[in-house]
Parts: sequence; C-alpha cells; structure tokens
Amino acid sequence: MISLITKLSNLSRKNKQLIMFIVDAIVIILALFMAFSIRLGYWYYPESNLTFVIFGAPIISNMIFIYFGMYNAIVRYVGFRALWDILKAVSLYALIWGLIGLMTAVDGIPRSVILINWVISLLAIGGLRVAAVWIFTKDKSAQNQIYSKIKSKNVI
Repeated sequence: MISLITKLSNLSRKNKQLIMFIVDAIVIILALFMAFSIRLGYWYYPESNLTFVIFGAPIISNMIFIYFGMYNAIVRYVGFRALWDILKAVSLYALIWGLIGLMTAVDGIPRSVILINWVISLLAIGGLRVAAVWIFTKDKSAQNQIYSKIKSKNVI
C-alpha cells in the first residue's frame, strides 16, 4: 500500500490530473447508479435512453469541475476554500444534470434522484479530496493542523 502511495506521489502533475479526472468520472457514474438504486429500492440498471443520460453525466461534471479549477489545485493544498469550490461545482453539476434529464423527457428519472445524486456526489467527490489530502500529506503535522482546525472552537 505504501509503495502504491509513493508511486502515485512521484507521478507528474499531468498524470495526477488525469487520474483525478478519470476517478471523478467513475464516481459520478456510480453516484447516479446509487441514487437510482436508493430511490427505487433495488439495484438499478438503466434502459436504452437513460443509459446515455447516466453515462453522459461525466461529460457535464468534468467540464464544470475544470471550470471551477478542481484539477488545477494540488491535492496537498486542499483547504476550506477548495471544499467550498467543490460544493459549488457539484451543486451546479447536479442542477444542470437534473435539468437536462427532465428536459429531455426521458422516462424513468424520478425528481428525487436529482437530490439524492447531489448528496452522494458531494460526499464522494469531497470525501475523495479530503482522503487524498490525508493519505498523500507527507508532513503529519499538516494533518494534525487540519484536524485541529476542525476540532477548534472560537469562544468569546
């Protein structure tokens, strides 16, 4: 496991961005499958027209993520500002995907799937970024600073 982390850490910036791009695409597709499955109560596999809407979602999401600079930031420096950008980017993606899904009049997209997809995508994309910071930060004191900022409380 440690050698895999070392190999990933030693990759060039472009290769790391490509890996993040591919992982985000896979996560978006899995989040949609999970959203449909949670809503319908059984493992869902899309039918004809809905397949294009689900597998086309990474095109929408990755364009929005590129616009918000989610692939420019080095994972080591993901802070609360980057998490705010992730919230905005995932929210915009979910809104646009939902509008496209509803406007194309593809049968089989319940409205609640849009909200469930937003929550799952937000947790997955944000969680992956935070986990990457935790794993790839070589300086453990930086990890402790992140943890102490979360635990600290301002008191008057």
